[in-house]
Amino acid sequence: MAIPVYLFCGPELGQRNDAVEAVKAALKKKYGSSDDFLYYAADTRVEDVVSQLRTESLFTPATCIVLRGAEAIKKKEDISVLINCAGVAYYGLFEEIKIENIQEMVRTNLEVPMILTRLLLRDLKKNKGFLINISSVTALSSNPHGIAYGATKAGLSSFSKSLFDEARKYGIKV
Repeated sequence: MAIPVYLFCGPELGQRNDAVEAVKAALKKKYGSSDDFLYYAADTRVEDVVSQLRTESLFTPATCIVLRGAEAIKKKEDISVLINCAGVAYYGLFEEIKIENIQEMVRTNLEVPMILTRLLLRDLKKNKGFLINISSVTALSSNPHGIAYGATKAGLSSFSKSLFDEARKYGIKV
């Protein structure tokens, strides 16, 4: 069974920090506990964070990873691959899904991949890199009881196709 994983990168102040605390509180409320990891980008290899993301705990129902100083990753090494694979889904009748859950799906499944791509696109161009966006089969057809999730993944698929057309002349593989 896949456990929820949250990875936060970006500015340390204000709304982002509030969002991290809100997610941690929601995880504790929903699951009772979570594994919380704090990394500092200047002292941590990207591979270590990815390894932690791939490790599932048998004893903890959720994982929250906070990467402080994430903007230093870009300064620390040349970026040639970006994999946007985070996803969150809430299923049920659309009229019964909480607005906060819709916002979380849009933010996680569409907004964050677009922003990360925007922040790293010049490096990907420079290095003729790879961009991999993990979408879903729900992006391709009607998805009753998963309308919002399917819409966010369809948006990610459309973003990927359009970015491919825009960026392929620079050698980026999308």
